[in-house]
Amino acid sequence: RKIYDFIEDSYVPHFEDKPSATALEFINKARIHRLFQASTNPKTLLRSLNNSMDISEDETDPNLSFGYIEEGIKDSQIYKDILEYEKSNIIPQKFVTTREIFQENILPYQEKVIIWTVYLQNAYELKEYLNSFAINSELLIGSIETTQREAIIEKFNDPNNSEFNVVIANPASVSESISLHEGCHNAIYLERNNHGANYIQSKNRIHRYGIPEDIITKYYYLIS
Repeated sequence: RKIYDFIEDSYVPHFEDKPSATALEFINKARIHRLFQASTNPKTLLRSLNNSMDISEDETDPNLSFGYIEEGIKDSQIYKDILEYEKSNIIPQKFVTTREIFQENILPYQEKVIIWTVYLQNAYELKEYLNSFAINSELLIGSIETTQREAIIEKFNDPNNSEFNVVIANPASVSESISLHEGCHNAIYLERNNHGANYIQSKNRIHRYGIPEDIITKYYYLIS
């Protein structure tokens, strides 16, 4: 909370003082992403934004090649707090809640879930965290080769395959390219960004025309 409040107090005035400023501006968009990151996992603040996200191949906005972080953070006590957060190996509360949702609401019914995350570091760390609880998961992000991705999707869609019940995906990479409605009816949004099209497409991965009427599709949103 302390880290988030500092960044919010530092960045929001830039929008309030300049009504014409929009999220399309390079610096302002970066600031918004920093707020998104702080709300989930402050450790991601130590990485440049261009190393934090999958950028969709059809993205035409050159401002998404982020490399910006305000240097003022590095000179403040809050930067030391971010470093301390990383060194303390604190588990982000959203990771804990994600596991609890799976264990309490999904696993008992032998169902599967896709977890959507924007930032790559969170995808890797969440996978490691779930593994520590013997929860097997697979990643569907840009770095996964096509053949491996296809194998993961095939197994995940197979109701008789229980090798893993969790997929962690990035909307920018797979929001329009996969169908998971045959084997999965649950989605957890660890975090979201301001890309509405990716969000709608991600919802459609597990909700398509032709699904039997007795199938209920469930979406869980973690808001902090």
